Amino acid sequence: MKLLIQEAANKSLPALKLVGFRVLCRSGEEYVEEIPKAVDQLFVQKSEIPHVVTSNGYYGVFMVDACHPDVDGYWVCMEVGEFGELPEGMEELTIPEQTYATITYQGPHTYIMKAYRELHDWISKKGCERLLNTWHLEKYSAFPSSDKHLDVELYDTIRRGVIDGK
Repeated sequence: MKLLIQEAANKSLPALKLVGFRVLCRSGEEYVEEIPKAVDQLFVQKSEIPHVVTSNGYYGVFMVDACHPDVDGYWVCMEVGEFGELPEGMEELTIPEQTYATITYQGPHTYIMKAYRELHDWISKKGCERLLNTWHLEKYSAFPSSDKHLDVELYDTIRRGVIDGK
C-alpha cells in the first residue's frame, strides 16, 4: 500500500471562483456515498462549465461548523476564471482570500483521515487557531481512478498571521 503524507505548511490563497454541485445529506454516513456520485457527475459535465481554469482536477469545499443552512454541505467544484452561464443543477461559489494550514496526501481514500489528524496536530503544535466556520478546501489534482487512489492537498483554514507572529 502506497501512502504518502507530506509535511504540513501554511499558505495564503487568493479568492477562488468555483462552479459545481452541492451535496447536502441528512447524516454524515450519506456523504460517503453521495460525494463520489457528485464527482462522477462533475467529470461528465465538466466540458459544459465555461471559463474553467484547469480541467484535470477539482475542489471539495466545506465548512466544518456551518453557521447557516445556505453553507451547509459539501461542494464538488472546478475553478473558473469568471462566472458564466451555469449548467443545470450547478451552483457558483466564491471562496475569499484565506490563510490555510495545508498537507498533501497520496494514497487510498480510506486513509485520508490520518492525513487530517496529522494536519490538525501540526496546527495545534504551532499554536494556531482553526477557523471552523470558514471554507475549507480539498484540492484534487485529478479525478479519481477506479482504485480510489487520491492525490489531494488538504487546506484547513487558520487565523491569518498566527504562524508568522503577525
